[in-house]
Formats: sequence, structure tokens, C-alpha cells
Amino acid sequence: MSSLFEQAIINALNSVNPQKVLEDKVANAIIRAGFDLVSFNKTVGLNGEIGEIDMETSNAIIEVGKSDSSSTNLYAGKSSA
Repeated sequence: MSSLFEQAIINALNSVNPQKVLEDKVANAIIRAGFDLVSFNKTVGLNGEIGEIDMETSNAIIEVGKSDSSSTNLYAGKSSA
């Protein structure tokens, strides 16, 4: 894996939080697909008071979520940049 966020992604994989592990798997899939990851677990607002962006490419912001039914939901929207 060659990414500016390599250590953060490895930390997510080793997390006890299943949401973070899922974010790691999605980030790895994005990198393997050849997309450039521009941010990973980026906080928004002062000390993250607004929230967090799970990951971002030059063309999309990606939020990863797991519903109660154990299915994976990916929410992606085009970046305004």
C-alpha cells in the first residue's frame, strides 16, 4: 500500500471498532482500484465538532456505514473541488 494515510489505515484495520475496520477495507479497495485517496478520517470543524469525513478522493467524498441489518452502506457524493 502506498498512501499518505498508510499508518491511519493500518490503525483502523487493527481497531476493535468494527466501523473503523470497515473503513479500512473500503480505503484499501479504493487504493487498489487506482484512485488517489486525498483524506482518511478527516475531522471537520474545530476538534471535529462538526463531524468526520471517512475518506475522500479527488472526485468523491465517501461515508461508510453499517446498518442494523448488517448490510454495508456506502454514501458517496461528488466533491465540489
